[in-house]
Amino acid sequence: MLIQNFKKLQQKDLSFFYAYELDAEDHLKCVFRSDGIAKNNYSMFGDLLSFDTTYNTNKYAMIFAPFTGLNHHRFSITFGAALLANEKTESFSWLFKKFLECMGGNEPVLIVTDQDPAMRSALEKTFKTAKHRFCMWHIMKKLSEKVGGCLNANSVFQRRFKTCVWNSESPIEFETNWNAIISDFELSKNDWLLHMFETRKMWIPVYLQDIPLSGLLRTTSRSESENSFFGNFMNNKLGLIEFYSRYDNAMEAQRQKELKAEHDTLNGKPYLKTSLAIEKFASSLYTHKNFYLFQDELWASCIGCGVKRAQELSDSCIFTIIDSGNPNDKYREVIYSSSNITCSCKMFETQGIPCRHILLVLKGQEINELPSYCITTRWTKLATSNPIFQINSKLFAECSESERRRKLISSTWTQLSRCMELAKYKDETLIDLRNCAVNWENQMRANYDCDEIDSNFASLDESQIPDKIEIFPPQYSKTKGSGKRMKSGKEKSIEIKQKTSRLCRNCGEQALHGSRNCPKKSTL
Repeated sequence: MLIQNFKKLQQKDLSFFYAYELDAEDHLKCVFRSDGIAKNNYSMFGDLLSFDTTYNTNKYAMIFAPFTGLNHHRFSITFGAALLANEKTESFSWLFKKFLECMGGNEPVLIVTDQDPAMRSALEKTFKTAKHRFCMWHIMKKLSEKVGGCLNANSVFQRRFKTCVWNSESPIEFETNWNAIISDFELSKNDWLLHMFETRKMWIPVYLQDIPLSGLLRTTSRSESENSFFGNFMNNKLGLIEFYSRYDNAMEAQRQKELKAEHDTLNGKPYLKTSLAIEKFASSLYTHKNFYLFQDELWASCIGCGVKRAQELSDSCIFTIIDSGNPNDKYREVIYSSSNITCSCKMFETQGIPCRHILLVLKGQEINELPSYCITTRWTKLATSNPIFQINSKLFAECSESERRRKLISSTWTQLSRCMELAKYKDETLIDLRNCAVNWENQMRANYDCDEIDSNFASLDESQIPDKIEIFPPQYSKTKGSGKRMKSGKEKSIEIKQKTSRLCRNCGEQALHGSRNCPKKSTL
């Protein structure tokens, strides 16, 4: 029934994509789907991709695997999702191949996953140009367990290790600091740390600075946030038809949030902190979320930064910047020319927003508008008009009626909001607008065709039991998410510490035991 629905959806909407695979006994093994809106989003924001799996979303215990990205409002967006029977390399390979087929063969620039070996193997086989990196949060979470309780409680070790990982600004600096930590704390025989150093180029930020916007996805938190979001719509009792019905509801909620952010950006004006022309220019350029990030950097350049020295060269100038907000007390070096500007902190390259050091120099040069080389199109209001990938544009032109209706609803809300903004200062105008709205409502109610509405609702449920069963329901999956997870030694020790002690009536001491299991009971 599910596959029949997908076939009908594809007949109505040529941009809808689905694929599935059966096992030897014709049970559903894998299924993937995406639609025109998701593919269109990928064409604009598919350079960065986060992939993670989650469990307990359906009664067959199939693994839910969404592909997540980041739009120009910095909201998570879903490019497609799959259900998998297992987490083996062949399952991931099948899924990644179908994902690339759906997206016209266009690979992301950067993809972030956890350290799952099967996932890594499948990525290496499928993606030829995409840079793969591990989730830093998962790695740092394992640190305390891998180095032992003594170092876990050692604040000096923790501070030095985190500074080495997060704040190193060159590979040489990272390797020097890392080797010093290994030597000072006698960790040369720690196999886990040796392995993490060997794979440093897959998770240490400094090795990824040359990848544009690499600082945006250091962890799979985007995927995990989306998994939590989808979890509000799903549970482990859902059949496949109801699962995908709720998935569609979740996608609609996600897209409505995006439409509201787009509406607010196009029709609202952000609050300005200064009278600087460059801030006013940025407010007209960026979406609201990105403007406020820019504003924070501009404000910091005004109150926390200064020029220590300036060195003029033949075609450029090197500024040494003092930054009071830098916890490492490092000077920043900004190289400025008429055609480019760079900073040693690499914020613009990794985040896409000019840093406070660059903005300080631009202000000093009396530049009132951000030069083009300081603008990342992805964060601007024009981001959706500049796709980075071409994914069969003909299909987008023939996109479903629902997409056109969504755009019409959005433009109608925009027009109504403008009317409200103009009318709210005069009571007479407000009364006229309200009376018009009442008349429109009464007219629309009078024109409702109840039979037509009922038939539209009926058409939504296209599930029909076929005469001949060719695809059987998936078999119950046994995955890493099945059953209870074994707790680490650290988690067990934390739980013991959190337990409250009580007065033992047998020995009279404050302890975790009671009179029944008192160790001194047999001796008294």
